[in-house]
Amino acid sequence: MPFRLLPILCAAAVASSAVAQVNTERMRKRLADDAAALSFDASAALAAGNTDYLQVGLGGRFDVRRGPHIAFLVGRYDLAETDEEEYVNQSFAHLRYNRYLLPALVGEVFTQVQQNRQEGLETRLLGGAGVRFEVVNTDSIGLAIGLTPMLEYEVLDEALGGQQDVVGRLSTYLSGRIAVSTGASLSTVTYIQPRVDRPEDARLLSQLAVEVALTRAVHLRVRADLRVDSRPPPGVEEVDFRIENGLVVVLPVP
Repeated sequence: MPFRLLPILCAAAVASSAVAQVNTERMRKRLADDAAALSFDASAALAAGNTDYLQVGLGGRFDVRRGPHIAFLVGRYDLAETDEEEYVNQSFAHLRYNRYLLPALVGEVFTQVQQNRQEGLETRLLGGAGVRFEVVNTDSIGLAIGLTPMLEYEVLDEALGGQQDVVGRLSTYLSGRIAVSTGASLSTVTYIQPRVDRPEDARLLSQLAVEVALTRAVHLRVRADLRVDSRPPPGVEEVDFRIENGLVVVLPVP
């Protein structure tokens, strides 16, 4: 008979294929001055018998704020295979520094590295700097617009020819959040990232998420992603949709 090991901290995801774009807007946390926070999530699922299935996910992040200076480091690794065939193998790490230049104007600098085997992405390195305008920023509601020129270095898998490319993109986004009730929030963000020298080569990411605090340290999160790449690698579909739910553990750092 088949046996199963259910997820311990983070529930599973129901998705189409894996995706290579990363939504950094959802990585932001509202921290008080001179505060820091550490959070992590993990998932595991195993089945054997008629169908062999393995799914593992690990993620973590560290946030710190000192006056007008804000920084965070976040990383994640996901692996899933069935009958010894991988259908998810992706990872990323993202480091970002923000500084409030004015009460509603924020300067941003970031770097990111990622890989996604199912999309034929061997390596993608990103680096950029820009500004973020916070139209509204209170405890209960937020609305922001961002503009970030960035440089992208990409290496495709050897099966796709191992092509290497360096391009410039203009990342623009609109994000919003609202506290629906005590301990529950709704957030949304949409990114558009056209290539500077070829605007028809563009990526779009739109996300809607609901998060509910079960306790001060444990939150339930449900998220839906829509991703579009007008020039995907060969064999990869232009449109990708993903629904994910899980638990997140947040630990304050003294």
